[in-house]
Amino acid sequence: MVITLKREYSGYFRDLRYEKAPGTVDAYTYTIKKYLSFLNRKEPSLETAREFLDTFKEDGNGPRSIARHNTALRHFFVWLNKPEVALKLKNPYMEEPLPPFITDEEFDILISNTSSFKIKAALALTFGAGLRLSEACNIEVKNIDEGGFIKVMGKGGKERFIPVEDEVIDMLKPWKDYVSLYSKYMFPGQDPRGPQRKNGFQALLRNHMRRCGIKGKSVHSLRHGGATSLYNRGSDLKEIQEFLGHKKLATTVLYAHLTPERLRKRIIGVGRFKNR
Repeated sequence: MVITLKREYSGYFRDLRYEKAPGTVDAYTYTIKKYLSFLNRKEPSLETAREFLDTFKEDGNGPRSIARHNTALRHFFVWLNKPEVALKLKNPYMEEPLPPFITDEEFDILISNTSSFKIKAALALTFGAGLRLSEACNIEVKNIDEGGFIKVMGKGGKERFIPVEDEVIDMLKPWKDYVSLYSKYMFPGQDPRGPQRKNGFQALLRNHMRRCGIKGKSVHSLRHGGATSLYNRGSDLKEIQEFLGHKKLATTVLYAHLTPERLRKRIIGVGRFKNR
């Protein structure tokens, strides 16, 4: 990772070596350098810190991992003489492991309020196919099979094939046909030989959510919402685990928001009072 550090920030890493143990120095250095790169010339702030932490959630990192990055950020803001920001970065990530999810109704709003093939494709991959942020950014055109499968390289280099509805393929096709004329990636970067950066992909969908009046939701909320939508339509947790590429079923359980409608159907199906 190559970034240009302002002199005022480079002093932080010098001071850090005198304050913390070597292991902590390495951990904090990794987080803060990534944060400064994420800022892309913006000034450090509470908003950018929270958006930065969201990128780790959107990549599927667990709450404990995110808490460690949060602690490093709090230390950095104290050094910047911004204790008010550090205080507001109390760890919500341990208390709320996953962000709010996009509902079916909100997804319909997002789809129906854009004519952009690129935005529709991004929505189809995150909600319709349940891709992580990093998976969506790096997916190649050739891995969209119009027969109804999407191939992705998930966490740890694990390859998986995701079955999707015909409607998801239909949402992807116009953008796929266009972008394939000049890049192998579904979402190319400024140099079409490489994929779009996560920041750019996030901004594309975050801005669209804001335009549609959907607040307090992140890109990861789309993946989360897609899984919840499947669960509430009858898919079992094992199927959703395969869909999302989770190693542990316990992780998948966190995505299962049981709606009152599904709960009532289950209760009725038990038939506890039929023979009384």
